[in-house]
Amino acid sequence: IAKPIESKPAPQPQPPKPRVIRPYVRMPIDDFDCRDVEPTQNPEQVEETKRNIISTLENFKVSGATIASVTFGPTVTRYNVAIPGYISPKKVFSLDDPLALCLHSPEVSISPNYENGVVSIEVPNEQRQFVNLGSMLTGDTYVNANPSSLMFTMGKDVGNRKVYGDISKMIHMLVAGSSGSGKSVFLGSLIISLIHKYSPE
Repeated sequence: IAKPIESKPAPQPQPPKPRVIRPYVRMPIDDFDCRDVEPTQNPEQVEETKRNIISTLENFKVSGATIASVTFGPTVTRYNVAIPGYISPKKVFSLDDPLALCLHSPEVSISPNYENGVVSIEVPNEQRQFVNLGSMLTGDTYVNANPSSLMFTMGKDVGNRKVYGDISKMIHMLVAGSSGSGKSVFLGSLIISLIHKYSPE
C-alpha cells in the first residue's frame, strides 16, 4: 500500500538583511602620477614656422602680417597672426591647404581669435604630449569644486589650461571621434575622476 505523501510547509521568506553602509574610501592621490608636464618647445622650429607662415601669407597677397604671440599646447601650437585692418580675415581662413603644405603638416586649423583680435593658426605638434590624470585631479577647479557639482576631468586646451566639466550642468553629452582618437581613454578618465571625488551617495 502506497503511503500518502506528506506535504511540506512552504518555506517562509527570510527578512532582508540590514544594509551595512561603510564609509567610502577614495583612492589616495599618491597612487596617481601628478606631474604637470609643460609642453616641449623647439625655439629653432618655432622661428622657422613663423617665417614660413609670413612667407606663405605674402605669397597670397596678405602683406603686412606679423606673429603677435605663440601659445604651446600638449598636441598643437597656436600662432596668433595680426593682419592689417584693410585685409579681410576670410582671405586668411581660405589658406589652410597652402599653409599645411608649406609647414609639412597633415592639417592646419585657422580660426578667428576674437579675444585677442588676431587670426589663430593651429599647427599639430610633431610629438604629442601626454596629460597625466593625476595632474588634473590636483587642479584648483577640481579640488575646490562646489559640493553640489559632479566635476570630471577633460584634459588641456590649446593654451595648456586644464579643462573640467560638470555633469550637473549638462543636458546631455556626446563623445565622438575617429578610431584611436581617445574616446575610451576619455570615458575612463571621466569615470575615475568621478569615483575619486564623489561617494556613491
